[in-house]
Amino acid sequence: PRPDVVCATGDRTDHVSAEEYGMLADILGGRSVPLVLLPGNHDEPEVLRSVLGPPAGVTGPTFDHTVEDFPVRLVVIDSTVPGRHDGEIDDAQLAWLDDRLSEQPDRPTVCVTHHPPFATGIWWMDCIGLTGAAALEAVVRRHPQVRLVAEGHVHSTVTTVWAGKLAVTA
Repeated sequence: PRPDVVCATGDRTDHVSAEEYGMLADILGGRSVPLVLLPGNHDEPEVLRSVLGPPAGVTGPTFDHTVEDFPVRLVVIDSTVPGRHDGEIDDAQLAWLDDRLSEQPDRPTVCVTHHPPFATGIWWMDCIGLTGAAALEAVVRRHPQVRLVAEGHVHSTVTTVWAGKLAVTA
């Protein structure tokens, strides 16, 4: 079946050049489904913004935003830290996330980020994991409408239960 939306969870270029992002824009321009973008540790957010434009609803320095266009709400949390391969979700983002999740407590929600907030068992990826994962878990656990947490980063599929929710990497 045709998907309603595609969440691109980061790491879309090799060398983070405007030329590569231009090729990416050409490839993505031919899609027939909406695309939710967030950067990964191999992306350059400013180049990504300049070539592809910021996602709708992104107003600050991060790509944190919500997508309200589908029966399932998408809450996107930018875990990247410029110049680093590990990720971080800070106190301001946690407060933002808690506020967004509190807005619609009865609406099924998927949270999307780049760095998994759990140990994947892939040691070299776990070494560049997510700072703030325990605090993120506490926020997500408080909101029963969160049905899924989806991530990228590990370039492999991992499925687990985290914060009482299904969590997957792709």
